[in-house]
Amino acid sequence: DEKRMKVVPEIKCRMRGKMVELSTAQLRTRLRKMFETEGTLKVRPVQKFEDMYRTRYQWMIGGSMAGEKTVVDTDPVMKKKLEEQGFQAPHHSTKKHIAERVSFEEVAAVLEMHPVNLAKGHTKGNENGKLRAIYGSLFSQYVIGRYWSYHIEQNVTFKSASMNKPNSQLLRETEDRTRVCANGDWVVCLDYTDFNASHSLKLMRLIIEVATEWAISKGFKPTEEFLKISDWYAKSFENSWYYNPESKEWVRVLSGLFSGLPQTTFDNTVANLTYDQCYFDSLRQAGIEITPTSRYVLGDDGWVSFKTKEEADLYLTAAKMGGIETNEIKQLVSKGRGEYLRLLYDNDGMIRGSPLRALANICHGSVESSVPSVGRTRIQELHSNISVLVRRGFVRSKMHRMFENLAYYEVNGKLGKRMPVRDLLYGTRETGGLALVPIDSVEYDSKKRLDLAVPEKENNNVDEIAKVIFDTKGQKKFRSSSDFVNKIEERYSITWKFQGKGNATAMLAARNAVEGTQDQRYEHQILLVQARTARVDIKALRRGFEWKDQKTTFNMSADDIEKLFGKAIANDDRVLSSISPYIRVIRYMNDECREKFITQLAAETGVTLATIKQGIKSLASLGGENIDYLPTPYLSQELLGVLSKWRTIRQFTGEREFYDPQWIIDLAHKHKY
Repeated sequence: DEKRMKVVPEIKCRMRGKMVELSTAQLRTRLRKMFETEGTLKVRPVQKFEDMYRTRYQWMIGGSMAGEKTVVDTDPVMKKKLEEQGFQAPHHSTKKHIAERVSFEEVAAVLEMHPVNLAKGHTKGNENGKLRAIYGSLFSQYVIGRYWSYHIEQNVTFKSASMNKPNSQLLRETEDRTRVCANGDWVVCLDYTDFNASHSLKLMRLIIEVATEWAISKGFKPTEEFLKISDWYAKSFENSWYYNPESKEWVRVLSGLFSGLPQTTFDNTVANLTYDQCYFDSLRQAGIEITPTSRYVLGDDGWVSFKTKEEADLYLTAAKMGGIETNEIKQLVSKGRGEYLRLLYDNDGMIRGSPLRALANICHGSVESSVPSVGRTRIQELHSNISVLVRRGFVRSKMHRMFENLAYYEVNGKLGKRMPVRDLLYGTRETGGLALVPIDSVEYDSKKRLDLAVPEKENNNVDEIAKVIFDTKGQKKFRSSSDFVNKIEERYSITWKFQGKGNATAMLAARNAVEGTQDQRYEHQILLVQARTARVDIKALRRGFEWKDQKTTFNMSADDIEKLFGKAIANDDRVLSSISPYIRVIRYMNDECREKFITQLAAETGVTLATIKQGIKSLASLGGENIDYLPTPYLSQELLGVLSKWRTIRQFTGEREFYDPQWIIDLAHKHKY
């Protein structure tokens, strides 16, 4: 990539009558000013690096680590036995797979090296039809970056950035942009040319250093270990290399961000906010004062509005003079219209998304995985994606028909064309259905059921794989799972059932082993069984479809809903955070130890024993996963998030009366994305 083979200039600001590229000291000062004027920090206690890594089973993501071998790849005997069980190794390994192979000592050894930032080069297709060059950071760099991110980035919010904020705040900001357009303000939407590649390596180092210094000034208390790791991580950016798979050589880069790091959005947001302040300061130095009516940033996206076109043009001129490359043909300066985070705001109060982008998403699938989803997950994804198409203008009746046909195809045509496929789609979760709201009206007769000859449900695929791992004595090779089980045993003095520790480790390992794989035969078998048992709540189904036409006097705000959600399920939420990492291994503890373990959790969380035991039984409901008939076809992600919390509150309090805040219903008619 030629762009990364050259040193890029820093932002230019007006000083002493001319535009001057910022020096290292000046850039550091600008970054600190941005953090001071925009940032808020929630201080988090420092965790030991080893403690964090040994609990990686809980937090490791499934991002791509293409080209790396998994534990199964390195054990021919285990691999053969798993293949005999129908297990297919994933096409591409993920970070979860690699976490099972890499020990803490191996990651810690990297920190003893000279700071270096390494990545592997490859291409990623199917990104809505695009082919992109990707520089994927190595596993150790992700882990070190995640340690820094856990203490700093995840706890930072910026006034003008749509980052780390609750849905209620994001909705307020969305409505503010709508207000700006309705008022006829002039909106500037800057479009930078490959923003990731436009940053200097020095800027990446300074962002980590300045963010850490600022956090300390706000009360963050780092340990000597944290400062050492933070310093190593910051310096590594100025020694960046990627492996070229064609030439089979390591190539040094002189600018730009690699992908696969926790800070990618954070770094881009910090740079964008800092550049934005430079533009205003440059105009101020020239004796020109302009006042924005709104400012929003996330990553490389930016939105700034003004009362007059003259102010908007001056801002755009200052941005161009700053020297960061922009797309000339994509610069948007419009009266009462704007684009932010791929959403189009209009002066009629509506917010729309691109129908072609939504269609491309369905055609090309997820850009994060080369493995197509299967079964229930596939049907739920289709329902969500086709709902987006409808909100963006596609004909509802045709999209409804397409969805039901695709759902029929997903179960290989082994069910009736209408009944009981609709039982599966619209049946309650309690009876095995998906509890979806129809995309269009559906004539439903619950008496028309076919007598299906459906085989018995087979053993869980994960359990079968766990048995093979245990029988081949391979569980200790899965280091992430082993570390997690050892950590539980050490912390709570666990006594296991006979061979319980080995089985617990094997079961956790099996869950990671199937990451990126799908057993279609098994998943479709589940669909057949669930379609046989599913029953529809006709009244609730009709309410879900007619949801958008409701009129209520109830109007609790998003803020109050989120506060009530936190208060109403505070105890249960603490149960969720305490129990969920351990829920899968509790069955392998002996009875006496299990009771002792639950008692210890109660003492740690301040929650009653009865509440914790109930939490173990109903863990899925605590996550809001068992809410039937959410009106997904009509709601944007933010609105759905708030409504889900409201429905969860009602479910917890046992309320059966059907009512939702009217403002959510009203906004659903405006948020067409």
